Amino acid sequence: MKKQESRGWKAHYIANQNGKVFKISELSDSRINGHIGNLHQKVKTIKIHLDMLYEQRAIRAGEPVEEGKSIRKIKNILKIKEPTANNDEAKRMRSIVLLALKYLEEGKDNSLIIALLEQARNEV
Repeated sequence: MKKQESRGWKAHYIANQNGKVFKISELSDSRINGHIGNLHQKVKTIKIHLDMLYEQRAIRAGEPVEEGKSIRKIKNILKIKEPTANNDEAKRMRSIVLLALKYLEEGKDNSLIIALLEQARNEV
């Protein structure tokens, strides 16, 4: 089990809606599932609240409302990194070049290989 950082609270304990505290490692399966469901709902509610708060702040500042800001902020808080488009594009281009080399080795028609490489060049 991954050791959780504690910053002023005990992460290995959880409280229910009534404030009763439980040790997570001692919870039954049904209680674990109940807590997971409750936390999923809380996350959805927090996202809605963030959307409304960011919208209200933008309106009061006279700025345009930025779509997706709360999701971006939540990902930033949780340190979730977005996959880079450049990395995906580089992988795709590499696979096209490898396919062209394979066709050359197999002695396929040069017009097919040229068409494949030209299509890749036009997408860049």
